[in-house]
Amino acid sequence: MPKFNKKQFKILNLILAFCLFFPFFRVQAASDEIEIVVNLYFENDREDLKKSLEDAHIEIWKVSDKDSMSSDDKFEAIFKHSMWSDKDLEKDFKHVLTSKEANGTGRITIKLKPGTYYARVKGIKNGIKFNDFVFSVSDFLKEKNEDKIIINPKHTQPEKPGTPPPEVPPPPETPPPLTPPPETPPPENPPDVPPEEPKNPPPYGHFYFKKVSVDGKPIEGVVFRLTKVVDGKPQNLMQGDKIFTLVSDKNGDFDVELQFGDYELWETKQAPGFEQLTQSVKFTVDGDDSSKRLVVKNKPFTRKPLPKTGDLVFPMLCALGAILFITGFAVARKNEKTTEAN
Repeated sequence: MPKFNKKQFKILNLILAFCLFFPFFRVQAASDEIEIVVNLYFENDREDLKKSLEDAHIEIWKVSDKDSMSSDDKFEAIFKHSMWSDKDLEKDFKHVLTSKEANGTGRITIKLKPGTYYARVKGIKNGIKFNDFVFSVSDFLKEKNEDKIIINPKHTQPEKPGTPPPEVPPPPETPPPLTPPPETPPPENPPDVPPEEPKNPPPYGHFYFKKVSVDGKPIEGVVFRLTKVVDGKPQNLMQGDKIFTLVSDKNGDFDVELQFGDYELWETKQAPGFEQLTQSVKFTVDGDDSSKRLVVKNKPFTRKPLPKTGDLVFPMLCALGAILFITGFAVARKNEKTTEAN
């Protein structure tokens, strides 16, 4: 067995300490900031609308250090502050970032630390307005190997300019009758006229979901995809060239803003320890959704799931470090006894 002097023994201890504590440093570095992608896009490919995004950017205020907020709290924050000026917003929140201008496709990329943020889109031209939005940045995305958060704010856009409608000539004047018709007396009891309902309801609606276990406890990190029922057949909702997905937060909450219609929610990744839903969850967005919350339940596994391979890396490093440390200590002690005997 090789002999180690005191200097070599110190170097061996430094190597052991590095092997033991390196995983902690790597996890800490990975959780500093998370990438956020905001897509300012339109439903139709109009050149006049694309030019409206040339100076678009985002102002961001920090709402809380907490990396989770329920859908109800997000809605309340937007309802309260959407009419406030930027200066008034700083009375409640801390301004943390002014983003760079959007690229040619309307995409803005920023990096933020975990927490909850209030965002406002600025610099839009031609009467287009994007609604304020609240979002949470969580380290949980890193645990799921997700590398970014994607946000698509809702907006209003004007109709496409076109040629003015043709002028309609006025109808020819009708000569007045020689004798005026007799006046019709008003009815004694005029009928009640119901109020007119709006002819053009808003094109979008908000829908809220909650993911829980069979005993009502919230489940975090469940991934879903959405399909829209068109002519009786489901079609995937896309986000650029990727399928649009939703993820439940720590409270099991997630929400989405969609055009009116019939939709289906499909579970694509279940939480550890729970069975994956095999059937879709059907729902309808029809404008009467301010108080709707769809609860989706999962059953736990009947058998214990197999451990993930990656979960064994850290215990193996610890065991290897302990073995090397004990071996080095024993060798050093033996060298000291040999030196004293000589």
